[in-house]
Amino acid sequence: VGLLLSFTTFAQPLAYPAKAKMVDVTQPPYNADPTGVNDASGAINAALAALNNTSALIYLPAGTYRMSSPVEWQRPAGCSGNGFSVCQQRVGFVGAGEGLTILKLDDNHPDFQDPNQSRCVIRTGVTAAMSFENTIRNLTIDTGTGNPGAQGLCFMASNTGGLENVTIRSGDGQGVLGINFGQNEQNGPMYAAYVTVDGFDTGIRTFGNQNSQTLEHITLRNQNMVGFFNQQQVVILRDLDFVGDVQAIRQQGDGGGTFILLDSDLQYTGADAGAVGFESELRRTTYLRNVNFSGWGTAYRENVFGNVFGQLPNGLVTEHWNNAPIRACDNVVTSLNLPVRPTPAIAYQDTALWVSIEDFGAVIDNGFGADQPSGAFKDDTQAFQDALNSGAETVFIPNPGRPFPQRYMAFGTITIPPTVKRIIGGKGAIGGDWKFSIAPGTDTLVIEDLVSVGGIDHFSARTLVVQHGVYKNYRSLPTGGSGDVYLEDVVGGPWEFNYQDVWARQFNIEGPGFNCINRGGTVWALGVKTEQKGEIFRVEDGGQTEVLGAFHYSTKVDEDSLKSIYTVIDSDLSVAGIKEITYIQDPYDIKVVEVRNGDTTLITQDDFYLFNTSLLTSYVDEGGVNQAPTVSVGDDQVLLFPTDSTRLFAEVNDDGLPTADCLAGTTWQQISGPAPATFATPLARTTDVTFPTTGRYA
Repeated sequence: VGLLLSFTTFAQPLAYPAKAKMVDVTQPPYNADPTGVNDASGAINAALAALNNTSALIYLPAGTYRMSSPVEWQRPAGCSGNGFSVCQQRVGFVGAGEGLTILKLDDNHPDFQDPNQSRCVIRTGVTAAMSFENTIRNLTIDTGTGNPGAQGLCFMASNTGGLENVTIRSGDGQGVLGINFGQNEQNGPMYAAYVTVDGFDTGIRTFGNQNSQTLEHITLRNQNMVGFFNQQQVVILRDLDFVGDVQAIRQQGDGGGTFILLDSDLQYTGADAGAVGFESELRRTTYLRNVNFSGWGTAYRENVFGNVFGQLPNGLVTEHWNNAPIRACDNVVTSLNLPVRPTPAIAYQDTALWVSIEDFGAVIDNGFGADQPSGAFKDDTQAFQDALNSGAETVFIPNPGRPFPQRYMAFGTITIPPTVKRIIGGKGAIGGDWKFSIAPGTDTLVIEDLVSVGGIDHFSARTLVVQHGVYKNYRSLPTGGSGDVYLEDVVGGPWEFNYQDVWARQFNIEGPGFNCINRGGTVWALGVKTEQKGEIFRVEDGGQTEVLGAFHYSTKVDEDSLKSIYTVIDSDLSVAGIKEITYIQDPYDIKVVEVRNGDTTLITQDDFYLFNTSLLTSYVDEGGVNQAPTVSVGDDQVLLFPTDSTRLFAEVNDDGLPTADCLAGTTWQQISGPAPATFATPLARTTDVTFPTTGRYA
């Protein structure tokens, strides 16, 4: 007996085999009714209570599941600490597909009538920064009709997790909110892709000063007040498709909101000639690129206590930032705009041909549980290796269905032969000091839903796709030759990329040392979140790195040696939308180290206490045509005797060509005046100047 699952990115549905140990909520002991006749919310909640914190994927076969009460990630006994549940985590829903699996709230439900006391139809928990791995995929949530107080989905995930192929709809357009990503201050990082919200007053709401939320391929329709509302959060949104007669995006002014919007289309269909497509209050950090606005009175504007700045008209916004770009060296002021590739969609093999590591003797280890003392491990390394060497294209690690950290255990290096094309974790976890080594081959290799991987040695030209998991480190061939890499919704590191192409989406890298190094390759990252105080990105040997949305969270004080957020050595870097935060009053002292032709230039804490900007650029457009530098020295100054000195500031814009030196040479000179003035540092861009007598000086 198989479990039928589907993914919109694939033509055919996927049926997991029974030995995958997915939990079918329609089967005993839960027996949820998929016909829409009897209430299914009790059965679903019972499954959530039994399986929370177990890395379980709960399967809901095709059908309609009537909900007479809300569905919520439960709080099992023994899962509370400091007044908060710490076990509303490591669990997910997987349906048979959007429009096939439908969770529907009863029409005219008495508990969902008051918009001022709105309730969540489905909620994954409220625990700040502890909602690890929560996942919802391949289903539709329907809030019914006559429920104006409904919030369709209140969603929390931490480090990894998110939504994929999900529709949230209101049967009659009513309802307070489609998706609430802002139940508390610390939702994320998370990744939501291929999500549609139809109806509701607000389509999507984000809130919180951390930890960033990455969204891609989002469709918003038929909202009554606003499509997307952000308050304080770092939002990275690519491919938003909005059509409606209300404002598409609003960013509230309180807190440190940051919004990066890319490759999107916002269409207004209403009759208000003054309609604004995207409004940002108090000039909060905003970056737009390749965004098309049509039908609006004003496409984009900033509202500061009723004063309007930065208005943009309808049409294509090629690139726009709302505060001055930051750079250590002279260079062009625009993002790298590297080519973007979608993650490859590789068809699933016939599930009858899959093999499980349990087929070769692997068993869940209870060493961390009450059954055995800690350290009583069964080493499943050989079982795992035997499964990979069996000749099967797909190897499955069954779901443990037990509280973390009970799991399989392995030690040493496990080699992935060229015959294996996909390793499916199903949220299965393998503990111990082990790692993958990818042997030479030609076919794309996919590793998905594997909770914990000791590391990956990618010593092969095979293209590698890694989705939804925790990885302690990654290495490629030091001198080049490793294949392309696609990352989605991953946490861990460090990551060492050498002379290869990388596309990453929701890239959560945390560590005290170096976190990601790009030697001579191309790294494109949509949504980066970091912790601790390590060097985040190092780009060297002619590499190119582009980050679109970065949240840097300093949780540890500096060690003996100060580290920078970004280090660029004769290479290229651009970062759109940076937010740095710390609660220990110790942000990064060095924000950027830029080395060109042996000269080192720094952006330090003296310049920016917390790093918050729309755009950082650190590269020379070597394909461009050398342009003459331009200089701005500000407005005329008037000094009143006896004041006889002042400070002069020069802003130089240069493209770095043809020498690629960090800074163009500058010299202050006196053009006219009644007597020679004295420059303190005539070769610096900032200098004090003293005047011997009154008069007009140029």
